[in-house]
Amino acid sequence: MQKFNEKALVLQDACLGIMTKVSFLRKNIETPGSRPHALSNDNWSRVRKTVEKAFPDRPDLSAVKGFETFQQGASQVCDELQDIYLTFVDLMDLLDASKDLLATALHGTVHFRTEQNRVVIAHTMNLFTSFVKLHLVMDAFSDRRVLTGLYAAAYHCVHGSSEPQVARVAHQIQDFEDPLKRLINEVEAMNVAELLFDVCLALKPAVDTYLHTEGLRQKNMLNPTEEAGGLALPVRQELNVSHPKLSLHAEMRDAHRYMIWTIYVGLVTPELMLREDRQFLNLFNTVARHYLLVPVFRGQTLNVHQATEELAKWFPPRGYKIQPPKELRNLKKMFKDESKAATVNCGHAHAEKRSYLRGEMANLVSLLMDTPGLVGPKFPMVLTALAMGKAELRWYFDHKSATTRRDRQKHLNLSDFDDPYISTLLGLQDQLVLLVREFRRYVSVYYIEYLQGAHRTRLARLLEAARPHLDSEGNAISSILSGLLPEIDRLDVAAPDEADLVGFRLDWARCVACFTSMQSAAHRPAPVIELLEAMDRITTHSRFVDDIEGLLVEYGELSELWWHHDHLALEFERALNDTVELPRSSYSNGLRAEGIAHFTVAYMRTAACAMENISAFCPEEQRQLGDSISRYVEDLMGAIARRVRDLVDPLYAQLLFWSDYLQPVQAAYRLQRIQEAKARGEEVSKEIPGWESHAYRVDYIKDLVVTERNLNRLLDVISKTPRLVVNDRIFAPKEFVRRELQRYVEEFIASVVLEQGGDGIAQPSVALRRVEALVAALQHTAGHIPLDVQKLVRRVLFDQALDTAYYVPDADPDDPDAAPLVSGGTKMVHRFAAFYASLVEEMRPGGRNAGVCFVEIQHTFVRMPGASGGAVDAERYCDAAELEAVCTLVGPHGVRVIDGKLLELVAAKVEIIKQFMTHNMPLLERFRAQHHTPQWSQPVRSMQGLESFMACSIVIGNALCLRRLLHDALAKVQSERVPFLSETVRVARESVLDTFADVTELVPLDNLAQDCGIESPLSDARLRHAIQHISSAATPDVWTLLPYAWASCLLCPQWSQTRFIAGLDIFTGNEHVIAVTIRKLVICMQPPRDVNTVNPTVLQEAFRSYMKVASFVLLRMKMFDTSDFAAYPLRAMTLLLEKFVGECPFLERSMLEAYMPYAILHNAYMDISLRKQRASDTPITCQQAFAEA
Repeated sequence: MQKFNEKALVLQDACLGIMTKVSFLRKNIETPGSRPHALSNDNWSRVRKTVEKAFPDRPDLSAVKGFETFQQGASQVCDELQDIYLTFVDLMDLLDASKDLLATALHGTVHFRTEQNRVVIAHTMNLFTSFVKLHLVMDAFSDRRVLTGLYAAAYHCVHGSSEPQVARVAHQIQDFEDPLKRLINEVEAMNVAELLFDVCLALKPAVDTYLHTEGLRQKNMLNPTEEAGGLALPVRQELNVSHPKLSLHAEMRDAHRYMIWTIYVGLVTPELMLREDRQFLNLFNTVARHYLLVPVFRGQTLNVHQATEELAKWFPPRGYKIQPPKELRNLKKMFKDESKAATVNCGHAHAEKRSYLRGEMANLVSLLMDTPGLVGPKFPMVLTALAMGKAELRWYFDHKSATTRRDRQKHLNLSDFDDPYISTLLGLQDQLVLLVREFRRYVSVYYIEYLQGAHRTRLARLLEAARPHLDSEGNAISSILSGLLPEIDRLDVAAPDEADLVGFRLDWARCVACFTSMQSAAHRPAPVIELLEAMDRITTHSRFVDDIEGLLVEYGELSELWWHHDHLALEFERALNDTVELPRSSYSNGLRAEGIAHFTVAYMRTAACAMENISAFCPEEQRQLGDSISRYVEDLMGAIARRVRDLVDPLYAQLLFWSDYLQPVQAAYRLQRIQEAKARGEEVSKEIPGWESHAYRVDYIKDLVVTERNLNRLLDVISKTPRLVVNDRIFAPKEFVRRELQRYVEEFIASVVLEQGGDGIAQPSVALRRVEALVAALQHTAGHIPLDVQKLVRRVLFDQALDTAYYVPDADPDDPDAAPLVSGGTKMVHRFAAFYASLVEEMRPGGRNAGVCFVEIQHTFVRMPGASGGAVDAERYCDAAELEAVCTLVGPHGVRVIDGKLLELVAAKVEIIKQFMTHNMPLLERFRAQHHTPQWSQPVRSMQGLESFMACSIVIGNALCLRRLLHDALAKVQSERVPFLSETVRVARESVLDTFADVTELVPLDNLAQDCGIESPLSDARLRHAIQHISSAATPDVWTLLPYAWASCLLCPQWSQTRFIAGLDIFTGNEHVIAVTIRKLVICMQPPRDVNTVNPTVLQEAFRSYMKVASFVLLRMKMFDTSDFAAYPLRAMTLLLEKFVGECPFLERSMLEAYMPYAILHNAYMDISLRKQRASDTPITCQQAFAEA
């Protein structure tokens, strides 16, 4: 018996390894992709059926269809199935070794007392349950018979003889058809029933105490605060009055294990239930009422009551050696009643136990977080709480899919097996484990001092008293006893991590096995008994010094829950989506007030610790299991990150709502509501600004408060979660959340300009407020997650506004092959660019946005009354504040993209103008030669495409005016965001302007200036670059006719459809922007060396040409204003010349006097002020005009 404990440990480890290997093989066989070829080959189906039918004998397969190919592949089958077969051989050998050691231990131990030989009891019963589980695990391997038979047949084909052990293995496998019946026979043959009864009887006090939850609550077993002044003292609480030497916490730690032992003993030694004293039967029924299923291995369970009812069908057999008492002869009815009682009550009983544990563990967590030093003296209490929590969690998930017999299904209340707060218990379990790991040094130091103080003093006295009774046990025992005190003395409080008491405990286990064996008389003297009882506590405390991690794995870690990962995922989803509402009263449940969402991280750690299920007997499982756990944890982390995103989104919506609600315009709306109420004679609600922030108005911001609370408690636990190591991967929860928020910001900003609920584009200021609300929402996460919100948003805005296609090197202006710049995409800036390009293109007469006009004095585009129904409300997008919002969102690099899109539109219209000029070049030359002759109008009337030419000129003018507004907005934003930058660039550009004779030499500086919103009246590098491929493709003579083409536009019939609005100084058809078109295109069509401030002659002549010809045309049209041109607003058209002079550089008002005398312009102004634009108009009187003014 001296080496029993070492042998038991080895065999237990082997049993666990073999069960791991069998489960792994069974899973692979049941997986279609990894199923052995011998089982999946359809040609061998007859071979498999014949082998299975003849099992355990080896049949003659020579006449079986498919045997020929089987024989050819026999060597491959042997190699494929050899590992499985050898596992079966090892299992059979292990069963024999376990059975022999169990018989030796049970027959060789004089008595079983947990306070004296706890370690012997534990090793014996652990080995016994492993012995039973081996049979049950093997029974679940449904293909064991055919696999063994196929291997035997293949081995015979290859070697010509049978494998030496195959007959023994095959017959034993055949016996697994009814594993419990086989176990009953084997255990009966061992003659250990009464000895097992003694073990269970020794465990009964602990079991009874454990099952009485209210009694545990009254004992304050897990409530250290009830000890008041004894908080710093070690935990020492007796089990009950009848068993004062048993530690309450030590027994409760293992009580769940005791109950499992009891059930397995009852199932394989049913003769104990026939005892007249009914002690075991009562104990078995008491325990069985708390279970429907008991765990076997890796999620495999045994239906207790189904097994007992099956047992009652044949036990006791006729002529059995024990005749049951009269009242026990109907075991079938008794077990049926017990099954019904368990179905009705066990769920409720365990729900009560979980509720008790949640409350006590929450108190423990709070106490230890507040006072970590108490983790040392209260460590037994903490460990007991962990053990009980682990037992209840395993019970819950084992019974999550609990079923029972059909006739008792009506008694099964599924709500008893569904706990909405199971995540709380799981989370508290996880928190306690983390706290112990964090403060483990406190525990080690405390118990080193305990061992070297009180324990050593008592042990020295007990060894001295017991030594005379132990001299006969041999030199080995004497040597062990002599080394106990020196082993304790070697401990160093300053270096607790270096402590190693494994040998100390193993040596004492040898002594216990020796003292309590049948061959020893040492168990009788009182000093030896007292020594055994003292050393039981000392060895327990020694584990608190050097084996805290082992204790946490044994009692705290939830690695076994991995095999219920589907149910874990469902509970995880329920916890993750849990929300906490504001309490309806001042009192609320403490746990409920905090909710359960913050316990979701515990599920990831639970999955991560599942790697502890890997056994050295099955190393090939590590990669497969590790990959599965890694994917699972990654899915959980992704779900948490998405949940954070889902909470940030409504928080953003709430912040945006209240941000809009607090806008100054709301004061105007409030005043309007008051006025409308007064007009209706209703009572006026005098709402004071800020009234909704009063405490009694909290319901107004309830949604905001609730969303913030739910988000903050989830982020808080994520921020405190360290990195998780799973197999060969490291998971950082904070990084998962950060990356998900980054994706959220990217998707949000990419779509921020879209109109909600429609296909249009949002108002830029609205988009900007959305981004600001997003930043405010994300700031809630920045306190928990390492997230630089400002930097992230700026980076995403930069990415969404950058298009590198608009940053190509400047092309050579003399290169005829220079390609136009064309780009597009789905970024935010592309949506803005496409919208503004479409806006200005459709402003032409007849376009969708006809009636939208550029108003210079208001610096915006305005939708005029009478505009088409589909016209855009341009002020909502082109107002200075809106364009500043655009510039704030996209920055100068984004403005360059919008600018480029507008220039693409300009280039397309310039191409049409070039075609018009080329096609009508002879007529334009005639017009140039005859514009001052009586035949001045004939060439113009013969031109084709004049209306299209004029429409293109208007579109170009609108685009260029929008560019100007955009650059002005950019300059203002730049001056606010980067002070002095724009002014510095402007001064630098002006200082070198006169030193260059060619504007192309200023292109880099011009680009920089335009990125700062600075425009030059002469050089527009980007416009020149956009149209250079068009201007260079035509002969230079064509472009010299441009002033005459624009002058001929004055005869275009479109003028008869327009109207001049004097108050805004605009034409309703946007004809007034043609002056901008003329200025820009005339400058950009000139050779670069002719555009400078030193020698402006060329530009002056081009502008003079238009001014001269246009004046001739208007004056001649004025001669026929009552006939041919009666429909033309000639007086308003005359004013275009003055606008043109103000627009173009190098022109002065005095130059216009030579062609259009001021008297004519003055008369035109007077007529317009009297509403006479055409000769047919009836003017108002001066008195009426003054009255209207």
